[in-house]
Amino acid sequence: MRYLPPYRRPHVARLTTLLKEDGPMRLVAVTGPRQTGKTTLVLQALSDLEKDGVPCWYLPVDDPTPDKPPLGIPPAVHVLVPGQTPGPEWLVSSWERARIAAEHSSRGIVMVLDEIQRIPNWSGVVKGLWDRDRRTGCPLRVVILGSAPWAMLTGIHESLAGRFDPFPVAHWSLDEMQRAFGVALDEYIFFGGYPGAAVHIRNPGRWRGYVRQAVVAPVVERDCTGSGFLDKWTA
Repeated sequence: MRYLPPYRRPHVARLTTLLKEDGPMRLVAVTGPRQTGKTTLVLQALSDLEKDGVPCWYLPVDDPTPDKPPLGIPPAVHVLVPGQTPGPEWLVSSWERARIAAEHSSRGIVMVLDEIQRIPNWSGVVKGLWDRDRRTGCPLRVVILGSAPWAMLTGIHESLAGRFDPFPVAHWSLDEMQRAFGVALDEYIFFGGYPGAAVHIRNPGRWRGYVRQAVVAPVVERDCTGSGFLDKWTA
């Protein structure tokens, strides 16, 4: 059983409601800065859905050992190698496995693809898969997460226009940081709304190290480089 923090942002209830809505389904795109709790709030929403009887499958693209899939999902065809980014073939295979299970579930299935921007040409692949599901009426709901807004939104605008519900997740507000961590106003102004760094507020050295390694470095080394952002500015 995965551990989830007790504090729940208002986003959790909104996302749960969105994923239970009747009518035409659309992709849900959860985007926002790194270390703002996107994955945690999505997992909290999945926990609520599972309690309500909705099967859910969380697939982190950068983790070769994802959560055990719900009953009804066939065995994997592709095996992820640690440290190696999966390609479009893995995405298609995983999607097809979720389709099969969704068709045999009375409540459908919610599949979450975390850090999807790491898969080359992901938006075009998702467009084709999603359009087929809409034509066939497959009861598969899909949530995509990404930490690089420019990479995520570029792909969405090029290939997925009209097919997604945007679900932006910003830094935590003062009220949220106070409720979850007891942060004072002056601390919030100085340290900001990063929940992961909040435990290091009393140790500025560790706080700086956390922000440098968990926030700044991944943006520069992975998000900017992988999206072509740096290439455009250094050309």
